[in-house]
Amino acid sequence: MVEIIGIVLAIQGIGGTINNALGDGGSWFLLNYVEGLEPYRLALHVAMAIVGIALVGVPQLRRWREGRLKQSE
Repeated sequence: MVEIIGIVLAIQGIGGTINNALGDGGSWFLLNYVEGLEPYRLALHVAMAIVGIALVGVPQLRRWREGRLKQSE
């Protein structure tokens, strides 16, 4: 479940960052529809991407490390 949330956050963050960097208008990225956060959109999209990648990457890294430890024994 955490990884699914991470994937959604990563997609929203990366896609929203690209969308805002290119100056495109309406889109399906959530933060583009929150009016009060307009000055912070780019930073929040980057933060969402980082959190999403961390939520996906950390469990994967743990599994990889555990697998390597078992192989070395």
